[in-house]
Amino acid sequence: MVTPSFLDSIKLDILISAMQKVFVRGLGADLELNGTLTIAGTATAPSIKGVLSLIRGRLQQFGKRFTLDKAEIHFNGSNPPDPTIDLLAETDTKEATAQILILGPLDDPTLSLSSIPELPNDEIISRVLFDKVLSDISPLQAVQIAQTLDRLSGEGRLDTVDPLGTIRDATGVDDILVASDGNKDVTVGAGKYLTDSVYLELEKGSGAQSAAAKVDVEINPEVTLESKTNESGNTGATLYWEWSY
Repeated sequence: MVTPSFLDSIKLDILISAMQKVFVRGLGADLELNGTLTIAGTATAPSIKGVLSLIRGRLQQFGKRFTLDKAEIHFNGSNPPDPTIDLLAETDTKEATAQILILGPLDDPTLSLSSIPELPNDEIISRVLFDKVLSDISPLQAVQIAQTLDRLSGEGRLDTVDPLGTIRDATGVDDILVASDGNKDVTVGAGKYLTDSVYLELEKGSGAQSAAAKVDVEINPEVTLESKTNESGNTGATLYWEWSY
């Protein structure tokens, strides 16, 4: 039997470099992250420090898909580990850009709303849910806005259900996307790592000529080549260069 005193004597000095495939799912978010973590302390009281940052992902809240501007998970060395999330996402609405901030402990973060230009929360929700200014909504829509405001009040708890997880596990893909523009157009997609450095993503919308394929090739840890081809034959490529400092 290993005694606690023996484990206390084991000093840790570990560097973990995760360049990809660190998935965080739930809270309405589906993220792939990378970064570097250091583990110090002892075997009984490890101290983890470092940051995991966004490679790709999305946020689904209020029935709408938000574009991620930032998503980071911070490990501050506490024991037991208590990582925090710092996520900012936005979506264009009627005459405004709505923003969602998810901040706090990873197991219990809070959600807050803002917008550009600055608007009150009920006005932001009206534009996110219905793409209408508050003065143009129906009585039924007003009830939906009130319910959403109740959800945001107090603790601001988030949805934690991952309805696509079972499908993702059953098919063996690394990512599944189902998105709607709020009308009749629905997009379904799937992504899979072909190798450690090649990621393939396929998607198909409900409209004509809406299929597309995207390939991300990691040339080295700082340089990634993204190539995308759609059903109409248009092809484009983008070279991304990232430098951590």
